[in-house]
Formats: sequence, C-alpha cells, structure tokens
Amino acid sequence: MKNLWPLLLLISFYFYQCASTETSQEAPFQATSADSIQFSKENTAPTIKLVETQRSNINLKTIAARTAAFEKQFGAFHQHIPYTMFINNQLYFIVATGDWKEDNWKDSNQNAAPKGSYKVGLVNELNETIIPIKYDKIYNMGGVAPNLMEVELDGKLGAYDIVGNELLKAEFDGIYPCNNVKNAWVQVRKGDQFGWLRTSGEVSLDTMSHYNKALFKAQSVANLLTNWSFDSNSETLIPIFKTQRTFQKDSRVQQEALLVLPSYLYQLGLVPEFRTEWSPFVRNGPGNGETTATIETARKTGNNQTVISAFKQYIADPRGYYEERNDIITVNEKMEKIDVLSIEHYGIQGPCSPNIRFRFIDDNTLEVMMIKAAHHPTYTMMTTYTYHHISANGKISSIDVKGLYPFTRILKITDFYFKGCFSRDLTEEERATVKEDDYLNFANLEHLTIDDLDVMRNEIYAAHGYIFTKKKWQDYFAKQAWYTPQFKNVDDQLSEIEKHNIRAILNQKKKMEGHEAEFINTTYGVFVAAG
Repeated sequence: MKNLWPLLLLISFYFYQCASTETSQEAPFQATSADSIQFSKENTAPTIKLVETQRSNINLKTIAARTAAFEKQFGAFHQHIPYTMFINNQLYFIVATGDWKEDNWKDSNQNAAPKGSYKVGLVNELNETIIPIKYDKIYNMGGVAPNLMEVELDGKLGAYDIVGNELLKAEFDGIYPCNNVKNAWVQVRKGDQFGWLRTSGEVSLDTMSHYNKALFKAQSVANLLTNWSFDSNSETLIPIFKTQRTFQKDSRVQQEALLVLPSYLYQLGLVPEFRTEWSPFVRNGPGNGETTATIETARKTGNNQTVISAFKQYIADPRGYYEERNDIITVNEKMEKIDVLSIEHYGIQGPCSPNIRFRFIDDNTLEVMMIKAAHHPTYTMMTTYTYHHISANGKISSIDVKGLYPFTRILKITDFYFKGCFSRDLTEEERATVKEDDYLNFANLEHLTIDDLDVMRNEIYAAHGYIFTKKKWQDYFAKQAWYTPQFKNVDDQLSEIEKHNIRAILNQKKKMEGHEAEFINTTYGVFVAAG
C-alpha cells in the first residue's frame, strides 16, 4: 500500500478551463449559431442523442451473482472476462482475446502482456457489443469528460459512448477535457491539428467551425495539470472492477477499483498508466474510503517547471487508516521528466488530521509542511517542516537542516510558524484529574509552549557550535547527534535571517508570558485504533 501514485487517481475535470494563457483575451467559449458551424464528415459519427451516464449504487453481492449468470450463458464466447463496470444500473464487461494475463492492467505488474498481444472490447449483460474487441486499451467512462469512454489502438485514440456509438475513430493523437465550451464534448488533436467534438457526435478540425480559436491551439500544460482533480464521490467517473464470480463480504480485493488514467495525463509521461487499489466506497466516520487526488501547484523555474501532485486515500476500515503520497516532479519545456521526489505519509488517523502542504519560498526552494509522528521529547505527533532545493537544471535535492525547527535558518518567520498541531500523552497531573469513564488519553495543543520557543531559539545557536553555559541546555543538546560544541560566542556567524528569527521568537515569548494557556489552547481527547 505504500507504493501509491498520487497523481493517479485522479480524475474529475469539471472545473477545467480550456483557454490557455495565450488566448485569455479572447471572448468566452460558446458555440455560434448552427448555421455558422462547419463539421467534417471524416472521422465523424452520425448525429447522436447524448446518453447521460451515472455511477450506480453498487451491490457487490448482486454483481457477483449477475456475473456468474453471464458467464454461464455467454462465457464460451469469450477467452477472458477480466473487468466489469456498473453504469445506469446495467452491468458491462470488458472482454479480452489473446495473451491476456491475470491483473494485466496493474501499475505494479512486471509480467503484464505487451500491448498488441491481446485485444479488448466491451459488452453488456445480453452479450451485445458496445465496443468491438479490437482495441489495446479501454479507459474509464467519464475519465476525460462525462459520458465518454476513450479507447486506444496502435497508439491512436478514439472514443465511444455507452450505447456503442463510435464518437471518434481511433485516429487521433490527443483527446483533452474542454468542460466549459458550450455544446463541445472534448478537444481533439490529429498530428499538429486541433479541433473539437460536438455533444451531438460531429467532429471538426476546421478553424471556421468555432469563432474562439483557442479550440484549435494546444492548451497550456499548466492549465491541463493544475485545473484537474478527482475524488471518490464522483458520479460520472465510473469505477472498473476486477471480475468477481463469488462474493466475500470482507474481501478488500472486491472493493478496490481500477483507474485507467486519461490519455492526455499519461502522455505527459509524469504518471503511470494504471492506478489500482482505489476505494470507490465512501463511508461515514474514520476509514470512510474517500479518495482524492489533485495537482497541488506548478511553478516555473527558469526553462523548467515544477509540478506537485497529491493523492490521499482513507481506507474503508474501522481503524481509520490513511495514505497520502505526493510527487514533486520537474519537467522541461517539452514536458519531459527531469527529476522526481516522492513524499509518503501513511498510518492510523490520530489526534492531528493528516495533512501535507507545499509552499515555494522562492523559485528554487520548496517548503513541505507535514503533520506526522515526531521524534520529540514531548510530542508524539506534531507539525514538521522540511525543505528542498530545485536547481536551474531541474534536479531536486533535500536541504539538510538539523533540529526540530529548520525554518529558523531558511526564512524570516512569522507567528504562523509557532502554530500547528502538537499532540502529547497526558501528564501524571492530568491523568489524576481524568474521570474513569472519560477515557481521555491525549492532549492537543494549537501553539508551541514557552519551553518550545526556548528550544527553537537555542537550536539556532547550537547549529553554529555554541557552547552553552546552562546545564539544562548542555544536557539537552548533548543528546543531539548533530551538535558539536566549539565556540563561546557565535554572534558573528549568525545570518540576517537567524538574527530576525531570534528577535521574533523572543517577541512571541514576551507576548505569551502570563497568557501561555490562552495561546496553546490545550484540548483533551481519546484516541484508540482498532487492531
């Protein structure tokens, strides 16, 4: 479960804006009158009626029974029936011929059969063909756009709707979301030419078919990436399930779905082709099964760009198990990957809600704030910070700053850095006041204590080898492997940032004196993780 790809998972595109920065001055997207729109007859389906698709409530026991019935009646017609989909209360089967292998579409499968050695298609419960069994890949319904399912053949892309209309022949090199264009389903690319697919099934590469010329230009990669998100509550993104012939109530495998990442994201080369172990079942309370994914931010660094993806999943079990993975990816102007750094966070949900936040301090320095289990003399979980350098050539490296509070040597801090989530066990005095039926076992602070501020300030001096005179600090820093006492005075070694931060810490300490309880705002609670 640790090998999760954030970017993956991902895929609800309803807030996407087609217009690139190059065309932002043009009029908003909207269709012109029918008389002024021209459509190519080539590569175009007959005019169709749009069929809305919606994710149906899924009863796995019922699906298993209906699958068994389908196989009994029609199984002899198909070599393999690896996956199922449930759309508009109807069951559909992805069927395969040729060298199909178990779990062939799995992100970690090293033994998958190569494309071309098998073909896939889609049939309904009556064994009626929806998508002919001739394609290399079928994507999730609703991945790139609602009500549309991408297909791939020999590296070319096409599309179908759920009743079997071939919306796009598999002759296109790109299919892109275009959610805010009236009457437009998706933007398409054929070679260097761009065009669009109308919701009634016509496609055109003719620049005269729409007055807004942004439809006929490459979209901004930044927009394609950062205006993208997915969550497990999506009604239009349809899960693909591994075919189950029998039902086991507690089987996690049955509750995991497959995402075939939309072609335009995969083509960028920043993400794997498939994402498995997505939990599409959302429940109330801890372990609700919720899955979300976003591109958190993108930042230009010289000729390169840094992209950060986030994938979060709360596994559907009573323990409240969560997983979070973020990928920091640098790419060049051609959107070729230069470097990647993955940050993972997983465990049982505790008193502090799991959270990872990214912020660029400048074009080359990235701050990562994470609430996690801490190696701290007082806190079991706390807000922590790490820093990473992004070089001009796109390489990512960690900035090695020792101590609990590395930000004091990286940037000029504000009051924000004294706040966060700081969870600890109860003290003996606190335990003595707890009623037996309250079951309280932890204390949570919203702000660092005065003692914490003293540690923060003295870490700055310790980093320069200051020899402390007070036994309290001699004993404390003697336990820090990175500390080497060398100098009686280090004032001339302090940077302007460090001098500013020492003043900021002392000012905050002065504000807190006599009012510490109001600042830290301690609350008490109970935390028990099911085994």
